[in-house]
Amino acid sequence: MTKNPNNKNSAGVIEKDSKDSKTLATLKNGGPNSPRSRKTPLQEMFGKIVREKRLPLEMTQEELAEHADLHFTYISSVERGERNITIGNIAKLAKALKCSLRDIMPDY
Repeated sequence: MTKNPNNKNSAGVIEKDSKDSKTLATLKNGGPNSPRSRKTPLQEMFGKIVREKRLPLEMTQEELAEHADLHFTYISSVERGERNITIGNIAKLAKALKCSLRDIMPDY
């Protein structure tokens, strides 16, 4: 079986024996289809609002996560605009931030 030049099999998965560390690092750290590259303006605006509501309360991401029953890495990725967050998690954040859903939703 011959490999194609970019070391991907027919399913588009990089073969395990690939020596191209740059390609592996790109896929691991945010390739073209990673959540980091699919940020939408709405997600970024929402994340900015969450941070703007959190900081005056002198609340860390870890504390917000605890109050909202979410993981702190999830809060971080929401604030960076990397999450397409569910309405249920938006409600958890609003309650933890002591504001209404309307207060944390961007005007879009």
